[in-house]
Order: sequence, then C-alpha cells, then structure tokens
Amino acid sequence: MLTTTQNEQILRRFVAEFINGGDEAVLGDTTVLDFALSGTHRGEFMGIPATDRPFDFRGVVISRYRDGRIASEWEIMDTMTLLQQLGAA
Repeated sequence: MLTTTQNEQILRRFVAEFINGGDEAVLGDTTVLDFALSGTHRGEFMGIPATDRPFDFRGVVISRYRDGRIASEWEIMDTMTLLQQLGAA
C-alpha cells in the first residue's frame, strides 16, 4: 500500500485538471468509491518521460476503517488505458 506521500509524489507527475468522485458505497467498516481522473502528463511516470499528452481514466478506491481511521486501502486504476494514452502500450 502506498503512503499518502507516495501518492502525492505520483500525482505531482501529472497535472490533474479534473477529478470526479463518482458513486460511493458504505458496507460496514468499508467504503468503495469510484472516480475518474483527467489531466496532462507532465512528469516521469513508470519510466515514461513527460509526454504533455492528455489522459482520462477511471479507478476504484476501497478503504477499510478501524477506530475512525483508515486501517487499509486498495486502489484499483485502469492503468492500461492510461499507458495507452501516454503512448507506452
């Protein structure tokens, strides 16, 4: 699991022009949120230098809470679509 700092470092490589939080479901101590992210690729990502290409992809975040805090979190993103848009797949 990536830390908040690691996530921030990854997101800085992009200029996120639009983040759309979609549906959210709460199941006991777990939340599920789908999202869409679009923007411009401005820095190295997974070995791919900045392309200045636009991107648009979707993902899901599943968070489990304990004592009011996130105990674990999974992020599932459509990485293949992102890589295709960056010209790397």
